[in-house]
Amino acid sequence: MSRGTRRLQVNRQQKHILLLALFLLKYQHGNNRPAKRQVLNFIDLHHLIQIRDEDRRRVATGEEAWANDITWRREDLKEEVLLTMPEHGEWQITASGERRIIEWCAIMHHFATVTPDWETRADRFEDLFEEKVVITKQTVLAAQRAYEIATRLYPRDLPEVPEHIKGKIRV
Repeated sequence: MSRGTRRLQVNRQQKHILLLALFLLKYQHGNNRPAKRQVLNFIDLHHLIQIRDEDRRRVATGEEAWANDITWRREDLKEEVLLTMPEHGEWQITASGERRIIEWCAIMHHFATVTPDWETRADRFEDLFEEKVVITKQTVLAAQRAYEIATRLYPRDLPEVPEHIKGKIRV
């Protein structure tokens, strides 16, 4: 796998992690428009992404490299209309962003449900997503919490896990 391909895969996961953090901050913590620092602290505190020692190095912006990467993913999500910035420095998930993260959480929930030893099998995530994984056990647990919240918010409108994804999940 090329470095560029791996980077694109990590970017996609970082976008899901950012949407997951925004969803949980909104529905679990009542913070609909968190500040950038609150979102980054939430991701770090809850270990939603693998942060290696090298990711803690400071970059030109003064931020740690992983936080700078997440900030760039915010810009990507803004362009995709999955996130808005109602005020400078505030990040807010959109209805489309909620739908996207609920779909992802449904996949994570299904995976954890049908794979009894998922906690010790990170390679299964790599098989499922066909990419290098930067999510953590805590990411999966948070995705399951978000999915539970979604079942209460939208009991009749939950997304189905696509069959082609189900086929990749092996017990």
